[in-house]
Amino acid sequence: MLFSSGTAFGQQAYAVEFNQGNNLFGLMNLLTGGFTQLGSEGTTLFNDIAAAPSGALYGIVNSTSLVTLNTNTGAVLTSVNFSVSGIESLAFASNGVLYGATQSALYTINSANGQATLVGAFNNSAIGSAGQNIRFGSDGNLYDTDGGVSATNTDLFRISTVNGAATLMGVVTNFPGLTLENSGTQMYGVGIQLGSASSLYQDLVGINLGSLVPGGTNSNGSPFDVSYNLLTAHFPNNYNFSSANSFVVPAPEPSTISLSILGGMMLLMVSRSRMRY
Repeated sequence: MLFSSGTAFGQQAYAVEFNQGNNLFGLMNLLTGGFTQLGSEGTTLFNDIAAAPSGALYGIVNSTSLVTLNTNTGAVLTSVNFSVSGIESLAFASNGVLYGATQSALYTINSANGQATLVGAFNNSAIGSAGQNIRFGSDGNLYDTDGGVSATNTDLFRISTVNGAATLMGVVTNFPGLTLENSGTQMYGVGIQLGSASSLYQDLVGINLGSLVPGGTNSNGSPFDVSYNLLTAHFPNNYNFSSANSFVVPAPEPSTISLSILGGMMLLMVSRSRMRY
């Protein structure tokens, strides 16, 4: 598993709080979960952020505007309106193409003017219109979750960049509100307070992409359990993060994982629902 090998180093990603009273901007240390504040977005709702291969940092404000951010302060540098409504997440492919998604469809986005071109609808009743953050994994595929639909689990989907179709890959058990984040080509998951997800793990999650099976079911038709590791304990909830650099966070020792699970079960976050427009 990519996320469990090697020695990690200096791993920081840009991060912004989601749907809080005062949304902080700064750097998140993926190894420790430590957050360094660089600025504040106030009450402005940032649906998501995405670091471009060039180093520029993009964000979505109120599902209506594509903005670029000053990476030292979080201040908005430029802003253009999307040509369609409801874009809530962003992801850069390795070739620099910017993708955006509503909760039910995938688009390519012109970063200069916000023009959104439909790739296709998810066209899968299992995710319906409940998609959250899109992120590319180390296998080059695009993924999404339905975090917040269930109070106990999260379904993982692979999204086609050819036609937008969503394919169920399995269920991440005992982890509600799982929302995908990234550092370069490395995909991670964190807990964000969404819908029915009122109790969250405070852990950074690494998903074993090699364990996935198309269709998300076992041979007997039962839901497939996606393999994942709880990587960084005491990782703050309700932050979206992104980095242009690929950081590999090693898996902790089994004893540490047990303590992390216990801590995650005991720590409850204040319930907030994700704003929809």
